[in-house]
Amino acid sequence: MWLIIGEKCVLSSVGILFNAILVVAIVKAKNLRSICNLLIAMDSAFLAMFQLNALITFLIALFGINFVPVSTCFYLQAVTMFAVLMSFCVMFQMGLERLANVLFPIWSMKENSKCFHAVFLLFSLCSNCYLIWLQYDMSRGVNKMVMCTASDITALGGLFYTIAFNRSVIMHILLIIIYVALLLILKFKKGLSPDPSGARKSGSGLVGVGNVGVGVGDDQIFRGRGRGRGSGSGFGVRG
Repeated sequence: MWLIIGEKCVLSSVGILFNAILVVAIVKAKNLRSICNLLIAMDSAFLAMFQLNALITFLIALFGINFVPVSTCFYLQAVTMFAVLMSFCVMFQMGLERLANVLFPIWSMKENSKCFHAVFLLFSLCSNCYLIWLQYDMSRGVNKMVMCTASDITALGGLFYTIAFNRSVIMHILLIIIYVALLLILKFKKGLSPDPSGARKSGSGLVGVGNVGVGVGDDQIFRGRGRGRGSGSGFGVRG
């Protein structure tokens, strides 16, 4: 068990480091402060926060505690859970931004575009705060001991699991549709984008990295439910 926990802790630490480097690089470089790049920085920041989940599990084992009540686990993992939920939303928002950049290049450069993304981000924050509250409400009524991994709270099921899981599935499907549409539009209507070659490359990269990243993140928080409640081994590194 120590080998598995230690390995995941090391991988998480590396993931946190690289995500932090990416965030700092984008924030410091003025020529990288486009909406898409800022969304990438936000996604990396949320991923770095989510990757703390393995460190939490490692510290619990390191101090010889091994198992904690579900209610305590919620408080320890609430920030990491909120971070991965936000990462899903930001990744989806990146897909919308890329599609809008190709379909409506002029609008994408106006202030209205920034307002749209700000409102979308605010909606994501509010909806994910509601999901965390549902998770808190569920954890209060359960009296059991867990290792406190990323999937231990979601394994309890309830309304949180139903909403979060179904939303994640919908996001996966829509992201695939968005990026397929993006690539087709760039292939047959290159004139729609001011920089079609660059947009095509960024779109191709995001469709691969984005969907794999979201998929792995889903596995981290939802797979415990599939194996049975309280299985206590669904943590890892996404990035």
